[in-house]
Amino acid sequence: MNKTVFLFVGPHRSGSTFLLGQIFPHVRNLCNMRSHDPACSDVVMEAMDEHPMFIDIDAYRERIYRRFDSIEEDNVLIGNEEFFGDYGKYISDGAYVAKPFYDNPQRVDLLAKLFDNPKIILTPRRQDLWVESAYMHFVHNYHTITVDEFLSPGMAWGTSEFRTRSRKPSMDYRTLDWSLYVRNYHRVFGRENVVVLPHEMILHDLNEALARLYEFMGVEPYYPEKVAYVNRSYSASAHRIALLLNRFVRQGSYCSSCGIFPTQPFLGEIQRKREVKDTRWLWFLAGISRRISLHWFLGQFLGKFNYKKPDILGSEFRTQILDFYRQKNKAYAELIGMDLAKYGYY
Repeated sequence: MNKTVFLFVGPHRSGSTFLLGQIFPHVRNLCNMRSHDPACSDVVMEAMDEHPMFIDIDAYRERIYRRFDSIEEDNVLIGNEEFFGDYGKYISDGAYVAKPFYDNPQRVDLLAKLFDNPKIILTPRRQDLWVESAYMHFVHNYHTITVDEFLSPGMAWGTSEFRTRSRKPSMDYRTLDWSLYVRNYHRVFGRENVVVLPHEMILHDLNEALARLYEFMGVEPYYPEKVAYVNRSYSASAHRIALLLNRFVRQGSYCSSCGIFPTQPFLGEIQRKREVKDTRWLWFLAGISRRISLHWFLGQFLGKFNYKKPDILGSEFRTQILDFYRQKNKAYAELIGMDLAKYGYY
């Protein structure tokens, strides 16, 4: 039986954890591959990592579609925000690419080759909020970087004019015109096969967003009675502490190779033993190990007390970004047939 394939492509920082974890698993006649067969998404990502001149498209298609043979549902959902593209990429010369989603066109074209008439689900986020979340992602991962550094890409030595790479993670916010991305998805997959759910709509008008989604998918609606907040950012105080202590975290990677604070020690070894034979003792040790990290302490412990959301960008950067996108966002709103003014896009 032919399956209707839905691809949830993100982008990053835009509600993917919530939709894939709390919504899609409850939709009837829809097989959510995130829970049914998580490795299916890995196969797609493996194809995206292939050299375009040497990839065997037919072999990857066979690997993907044979995984559908045992699925009873008529509809299949494969979701991964990585499908949209990369951001903050660390490259071989020791620098970070400052252009988010520079590889989106190639990934879009590859998805069209891997799947037969897939239907695309997008959840873009207002640009200033996306930049803010992207910045905090790097802070959560133990980088020590100010928002001024993050929004000022460049190699920063001598007379270099190289503005697309930086020694620290950075972001050129001028490549977040969602209308251009959506038009490309329309061109490749057909306008009727693409739905856009702005992240703010999901956050503030969830049932309206879900109704739009279910109409597009042609499935029985599911509306949760309550939702759990996921991936909450650091509080203002936790953010300040992170900028002081991140440099001392023992990562053995690009963040810090000589830190004094351990990060989830022995967790990999414990998990490997659990795969062989799981016990309550190993379960207990894994739980302890997960909590031995600065990220857990700042996010899960300190964040429970007097939480105050930090204003990362400040009024100057936020106004700068919103002013840059004001007219572009009006075109984006017209393209997707929505009034985005109530979400602060313009």
